Parts: sequence; C-alpha cells; structure tokens
Amino acid sequence: MISRILLIQQDQADAKAIQESLARSRDALFRVEWVRQCSEGVERLTQYASQLKAGVRDLGAVLLDLFLSDTRGIETFDRLYALAPYVPILVLVAPQDEAIAKMAVEHGAQDYLLKTAWMPICCRRCCVA
Repeated sequence: MISRILLIQQDQADAKAIQESLARSRDALFRVEWVRQCSEGVERLTQYASQLKAGVRDLGAVLLDLFLSDTRGIETFDRLYALAPYVPILVLVAPQDEAIAKMAVEHGAQDYLLKTAWMPICCRRCCVA
C-alpha cells in the first residue's frame, strides 16, 4: 500500500532531501505531493476532505514547514489543522523556532522535527510509524 504524504515546504533543497529519503524507505512506499505555499496546502486538504466524504482516504500525513511565503508561525499550522484535524501533521522547523513547534503540538500537531542534517531520515521514520 502506498502512503500519500503532502509536503508543504518552501525550500526546494529541503523538499528534495525529504522526498529522496522517503523514496529510499524499505518499510513503506510513499507518494509525496510537494507544494510551496500554505494556500496550496489549503487547496489540497480541501480536495482531500471532499474525497473523504466520498469514502476515499489516501492521505497518510502532512509534513509542514511553519514559515512559508504566504503565512508564518503558528497561524500556518492552525489554518491547515482546522481543515483536517484527523490527518497527522508533522511540523518542520529550524532549531531556533522550536518553541513555536511545541506550541503547534499543543494545538494538535502529531509531533515536530527540527531542520537539521538528520531531518530527512527522521521524516521517513515518522511517516512509517
């Protein structure tokens, strides 16, 4: 079974590293849909919500950078979580923004990952779990 992951990440290098790491997983197969802005994520989650009403459940998780060009901080998480509170959201942040990531967990995020060299590997492990 293939798990669909919605990756909302502005930085192309980070997105590519995460996509490559998920593609190398031996534990699961992933199909990653990458968008760069919160507004695009809102559009995808709105589509997913209508598919869910029709009985189609194919979105395994959302990987979300909280700092995008069209929204920043906890508002980014809150906006997406309001659309799909039943979809696990993993927040991606730089180490200096860990306090905001912890706030997102308090608001309902599944967990958070710090953007470090290990982040792509951690994403793969979190998405398999």
